Amino acid sequence: MCLIGSTLFMDKSSDHVHGWLYSYFKDLQMVSKYAWGAGAIAWMYRQLGRSSRAGSKGFSGCLTLLQAWIYEYFPLLRINRAAP
Repeated sequence: MCLIGSTLFMDKSSDHVHGWLYSYFKDLQMVSKYAWGAGAIAWMYRQLGRSSRAGSKGFSGCLTLLQAWIYEYFPLLRINRAAP
């Protein structure tokens, strides 16, 4: 729970796990069948929407996932690893 709550579905405080996550772990047989990637992307988009508001002071979400998405879909921003 700590890993899921503090990496994929984190908030700005990042010191607690959201209560709605517990309902998904009642039946441990079903955990492997959930689309965790789709949920994490939806959560990240929600957090991006919240951080774009005027009163927001920062982004809360999985920044590693955001960086991987940028690396994949914006080739101009990739680091050139060719030797000089």
